[in-house]
Amino acid sequence: MRVILFLQLIVLTTLTYSMYLLPSNVYLISVLSIFVIFNTVGLFYYVFRMWFSNIKNGKNSAKILYTIALVFSALSVAYLLINLFKFWIERYSQDVLTLFLNTVLIILSFLVVSFGIAYLTLKRELENQLFENEKLREKQLIFKLESLKSKLNPHFLFNSIAIAISMIDLDESKDKLKNYLLNITELLRMSIDAPEVWSVKEEFELASKYLNIQKERFNNFDFKIIVSEACLSKQIPSLILQPIIENSILHGISKIKEDGLITISCETLNDQGIVIEVKDNGKGAERISKGTGLTIVEERLNLFSKKSKLEYLSKINEGTCVKLYLE
Repeated sequence: MRVILFLQLIVLTTLTYSMYLLPSNVYLISVLSIFVIFNTVGLFYYVFRMWFSNIKNGKNSAKILYTIALVFSALSVAYLLINLFKFWIERYSQDVLTLFLNTVLIILSFLVVSFGIAYLTLKRELENQLFENEKLREKQLIFKLESLKSKLNPHFLFNSIAIAISMIDLDESKDKLKNYLLNITELLRMSIDAPEVWSVKEEFELASKYLNIQKERFNNFDFKIIVSEACLSKQIPSLILQPIIENSILHGISKIKEDGLITISCETLNDQGIVIEVKDNGKGAERISKGTGLTIVEERLNLFSKKSKLEYLSKINEGTCVKLYLE
């Protein structure tokens, strides 16, 4: 890029000074003037933007150096343009200058129209490309959602069946076994039939069933669900909490010896938004390592709303808190 800018600067300088030496061919000078103007605007826009960035983000010595270079360049350009204007006035008559300006305006008009058409065409193509990319992204996320549904996957199903067999071996009551199997059946049915978006109430119902099943596998924790009435009908992406709850159990609660507690809450954030919090008192971590599940959650939140986001707070031996902001 620097080589290209250097070559462009040489061409620009050569053309600018050649305008002093060329015979009074108004049309040739007009074309060269337009070329110089467009190249100057493009060149100085790029250079000044780069310098402003360096001034803003650089060290103090670099800021001073780039500021001096910026001021010197601006003064040089102003000096060149003033002298060029004086040269034209001294060398050419008023009629020639009028013809020159008219020619410049005509050529400039054609260029503006051409660039305008090219800009609109490229903008339309870019918008179409972005639209196609968004559709492709939606299809990918739908596929990931299907994968997420299957995350209530064979090994989860195998573990659930194994627990049911253990309950039979331990001579648990029929009612307890029946409720356990009903929870599994309802959980699988809800997860398979889940639309892309559903209500907070449905999401929390599924979370409750999932936690009740996991309590039979990890019997060292309990859970609380706290949700305000205003949140129940709010629409959110389906199965959005399942990977977060699973992480709380597998990487938090299951790693401690004392009894664990998972608290899931939802409250309104403003007139339209809500915040959902999944908090545990498990092992915690210095930093959260995002796996496939959390990555899918973030992508689906971003697709659901540009203002939606995921926040993590975790401390060693204190637990982890994950907040979902949805608007």
